[in-house]
Amino acid sequence: MDLWRICFDDSEEFIQVYFEQVYKEANALTIEQEGRIIAALQIIPYTMTWCETELTLSYISGACTAPEERGKGHMGRLLTMAFQKMRERQTDLTALIPAEPWLFDYYRKLGYTETFDYALIPFEHKTGQETASSYSFFSLDVKAGDIWYAFFDRKLRERPLCILHTREDFHTILRDIQMSKGQTIGVTDSLGKPVGMAFIVPEKNNIYIKEILYENDAVKNILWQKGTELFGAKQGVCKLPVSHTETAHPLGMSLILNKEKMINRWLAKHPHTSFCVEEMRELEDATLTRTLLGYADREGYMSLMLD
Repeated sequence: MDLWRICFDDSEEFIQVYFEQVYKEANALTIEQEGRIIAALQIIPYTMTWCETELTLSYISGACTAPEERGKGHMGRLLTMAFQKMRERQTDLTALIPAEPWLFDYYRKLGYTETFDYALIPFEHKTGQETASSYSFFSLDVKAGDIWYAFFDRKLRERPLCILHTREDFHTILRDIQMSKGQTIGVTDSLGKPVGMAFIVPEKNNIYIKEILYENDAVKNILWQKGTELFGAKQGVCKLPVSHTETAHPLGMSLILNKEKMINRWLAKHPHTSFCVEEMRELEDATLTRTLLGYADREGYMSLMLD
C-alpha cells in the first residue's frame, strides 16, 4: 500500500477499497530490499468471452517500482516471475493496461501487443426532450439487487470478446463510481425488467460515461439524456466498443500463453480460414495474439476498474 501511494495518483479511499476488495496475497509478486518492498505487481484472474466460449485471463495490476529504483530491471524480473506463475495456473492469456503511453513500447518488448481498443462518442443534452414515461430510473449503489447484476453480466457476455466481472467485482465497481462522485443509473421497462445501465462520473461541467449497457439505441439515448439531467451537464462523452465508424483509441495489451488450446479452438470456429495449424504455430507472438483476438475488427473490449 505504501508503494502504491507513492506510484499512483489515487485517493486514500480508493486504495483502501482496492486492498480490501481486489487485492489478494496469493496474487501478489514483490521484490524486497532491506525489509522494504521496492517493486510489485498483482496477477488478477478473470474470465473472458471468446469464440462462443470462455477463457481464463490473468490481468497484470498495480505494476510499479519505487522511483529511486527504476531502470534497474526490477519490473522485468517480476514479469518473468509472473509469466511462470501464470503458466503454472494454466492461464490462457494475460492482459494489462499501460499506465503511460511510453509503456506500450516497454511491454511490446515482452511480447504484449495491442488488442483492446475503445471509442469515445460525444453527445449533447437536448433541452426540452423528455425521457419516455414507460421507463423507470434507479440510482444503483452497492446494495443493488441480483436482477441488476444478472443484466450487467448478460450484456457483457453478449460481446464477442469481453472481460467479465464477478458479482463481487460488480459491487466494487458501484462503490468506485460513488467514490468518484458519480452515479450508476439503472433503467427498467413498464414490466419492471432492466433494460439499461450507465456508469457515470462528472468531468468539470460535463459527464463521462465509463460503461453503458442497453437493449436498444432508444435506451442508450435515454440514458445519455438522464445522465446529463442528473449532473446539470450540457454534454458528455460515452466510452463504447469500437465499430467501423469511430476512431479507435488503444487501451489494453495482451499475450497468448496457451497457444495450442487457442489455435485449435480458433480453427474449429473458423473452418474457412486460409491458415492451417502449422502456419499459426509459426506466427510471432504479437501476430498470433492479434489474429486470435480479432484485433483487425476491434473485437476485444475491457472497462470498469481495469483502468
